[in-house]
Amino acid sequence: MRLLSALNIDLVLDVGANRGQYALELRRWGYVGRIVSFEPLSAPFRALRRRSERDDRWAVVRVALGGRSETLPMNVAGNAAASSSILPMLPLHERVAPAATYIAVEDVEVRRLDDVLPVYRRDATSIFLKADVQGYEGAVILGGPRTLDEVAAVQIELSLTPLYEGAPLLPEIVGQLAEHGLLLVGIEPGLADPTTGRLLQADGVFARVPLESGVASGRIAESGAD
Repeated sequence: MRLLSALNIDLVLDVGANRGQYALELRRWGYVGRIVSFEPLSAPFRALRRRSERDDRWAVVRVALGGRSETLPMNVAGNAAASSSILPMLPLHERVAPAATYIAVEDVEVRRLDDVLPVYRRDATSIFLKADVQGYEGAVILGGPRTLDEVAAVQIELSLTPLYEGAPLLPEIVGQLAEHGLLLVGIEPGLADPTTGRLLQADGVFARVPLESGVASGRIAESGAD
């Protein structure tokens, strides 16, 4: 919330909203700007829509975000769909979080971030992107290069070890966001192995910040120095 305040955020893109938990938390902590929540699955979306009805600065959209516009099957997780993903879940994830095991499949509409932002941006001048898409982060990034060049900050789920088949890991996401001038400024621990304590997932917070040591906007400055 300090970051949102410091950056004068006036639009939050809540990608992978589930039942609206993230947006409600922002409201509890005092954020009063606009929120647009994206959730593709039918049951969570119904709950999301009910929760947003009395908030005229909270819009909800029933789509997933990915690399291109298409319809894809999405795996529905047993933990109130919170761990649902377009990607297959790997055995490690099922072992450490058995409640997240897939129980159904549902076809969902997929859109590109760059295609939906102009529809919902309106007069926003400082945008915060939150993406909790269970291994599909690389596809969201692929579909939003122009948006990522504009947003002030990003909160995105990072996997330290493979949990979904084909999902990018932390170093790849960090590198991709750095190409858009977004640098890692915070880590919030997430899923851990309950037996060993090993951290498996975390949320990374990325922002455009002034840097030292010859680094600017995520790229090494070509100063001529060794």
